[in-house]
Formats: sequence, structure tokens, C-alpha cells
Amino acid sequence: RTMKLKGQEMQIPLKPHEAQNSRDALAKAVYSKLFNWIVQQINSSLMDQGAKTADSGILGILDIYGFENFEKNSLEQLFINFTNEQLHQHFAISLFKTEQEIYASEGIVWPGIEWEDNSECLEVIAGKSPHAIFNQLTEHSRLPKSNDVEMTEKLLSDNRKSKYLFPPKLGRGAAAKGQKLTSREAFVISHFAGMVTYRTEGWLRKNTDTLHEDLQLCMSS
Repeated sequence: RTMKLKGQEMQIPLKPHEAQNSRDALAKAVYSKLFNWIVQQINSSLMDQGAKTADSGILGILDIYGFENFEKNSLEQLFINFTNEQLHQHFAISLFKTEQEIYASEGIVWPGIEWEDNSECLEVIAGKSPHAIFNQLTEHSRLPKSNDVEMTEKLLSDNRKSKYLFPPKLGRGAAAKGQKLTSREAFVISHFAGMVTYRTEGWLRKNTDTLHEDLQLCMSS
């Protein structure tokens, strides 16, 4: 790694885990740029030539069967299940709330359908509150001496009154899938499709993707 200090360049050897993090950051950057390029190519082939391209960076894919609950669930499963929570809310609002509002405005006699609003669950995962999971993950990733255990304990402490986020049961329950996990290493989210236990080991490492200038210059040459 090259560092510039007062006009001078210094070569700093990386420790093994730092080199691994740099490798992973480079892989993420290459994947991200390649994915964006693929999206642009697909949109270009489908888009009307006379249409504006302001939204060419967005590709809509309908996938409502991707909910995951494995023996070991980590950050990747939370991303997937969070996306499905958003899809669930979109369909619920479109099919139930919006349609019933239209019926009411047109004077149509309708018994009404009760549906479960998962807005609170979405707020716990990715809301604006500093206590939300993604915000906590971002904050602890910036702290030099933080770790997965501290993040997990802080997350559960800040959301102790939430009915959607709580510690894993110490017994052999269905939510833990027969595993004894503590509040230092996991938490449970009550999704619309069921409860999922997430292990937080390695989350801060996975969320660290600082790309050093040396790698940027190497890939741009």
C-alpha cells in the first residue's frame, strides 16, 4: 500500500488480513462495475431508442420466491430477505390498500380485507433511526476497535422493545434450528414469512470495502 505524506511516498507492507480485505474490496469493485455494465446493456437492448435514459441504471426483476432461512444465516441472507420484505410490502399495498381505497372512492360495497403491514420490520432493518440494523452496521464498520460481538449486543440493547428483533432463544427452538446461540453472536428477526436467526460473525469484515488507490490505478492502467 502506498501512502503519500508531505509530498513523499511510503510503501507500507500489508498484514495478511489487510491484504485479504484489499483483495475482497477489489473483487467487490470489479463485480459492481461489471453488474452496472450488464444492467446498462440489458436496458439499452430493451429501451425505446427515443426514450430518455435517465433511469438506465435501474433494472427491474420480479423475484418473490427468494426468501432464505438456512441452518446458518448471515449478512447475505439478511439482504435477500430484506428485499423480499420490500416486495411483500409493495404487493400488499398495491393489491389490498390501494384497491380498497379505489373501491371506497367509487362507492363499491366491499367487506374489506385485513392485511399485515410490515413497515415496522422494514424500519428495524433499514429505517432512518440510528438503531436500525444497517445503520448500526455502517457505524460499527467505521469504528477502529469495534467488533461483531459489540455490534450485536448494541443492536439488541437499542431494540430491546421491538417485536421484530430479539435475542435467540437459548433452547432448541425452531427459530434457532437446533443451535444454541447467544445474544453476543446472533439475533432473530420476525419476517412476514417467519422467524430467521442471523449469525453476525464476520459482518464488519464483509462490510469493509475500502479500495486503496494503488488498486484503482492498477485496474485503470
